[in-house]
Amino acid sequence: MPVSGPDRDSAKKIMWKDVLKPISRQLMLNARFNETELTATLTNDSVIYLLGVDSAEEEKKKLLGQKYKLVVIDEAASFSVDLNELVYGVLKPSVADYRGTICLIGTPGNVKRGLFFDLTQGQDPSAAGTWSGRDSVATAGLRSTTRSCARSGLRRSRS
Repeated sequence: MPVSGPDRDSAKKIMWKDVLKPISRQLMLNARFNETELTATLTNDSVIYLLGVDSAEEEKKKLLGQKYKLVVIDEAASFSVDLNELVYGVLKPSVADYRGTICLIGTPGNVKRGLFFDLTQGQDPSAAGTWSGRDSVATAGLRSTTRSCARSGLRRSRS
């Protein structure tokens, strides 16, 4: 499961010490943490990778050809890379085999364009949205919420 922030350092600051390690301790997950690779390996051999895919093209390329059940993009509103290309061109094929989930998380910012803006504009920040792999944004004309997870295809369904 890759977790990405705008850059590797911010992903580490946000997730490593304050989220992953405390959760592992509190839930007695016994995760093995690799400080150099920024990975957490769980006892069932699942691996959480912290990446900074907005910082360099090489980081984004690390996601190509992999298979994931879950991908989390934190601070999605702050990304300078084209999220459409990242989500649909790189990540969607990576979660398709497992019918996985892509989560775009963040607070809408001042940039009034891009995938995260399109999915969050005009939405109630306290509402939740999910999308199924059988759906597509193009046919839905849909928008998401501030904290949202997307199932492969990114179309909102009422639940």
